[in-house]
Amino acid sequence: MSSSHQKKIVDNYYQNHDTIQSDKLSQIVSDLWLAEEGTNKT
Repeated sequence: MSSSHQKKIVDNYYQNHDTIQSDKLSQIVSDLWLAEEGTNKT
């Protein structure tokens, strides 16, 4: 049985799911770009 606090946390997560996923994707793209920059310097 979940408390109302836990329900609010889960509801908030799903309300912001698109933003959370977008932020994760942005971080991955940034990491890939930085990794490429490091390999292109010769």
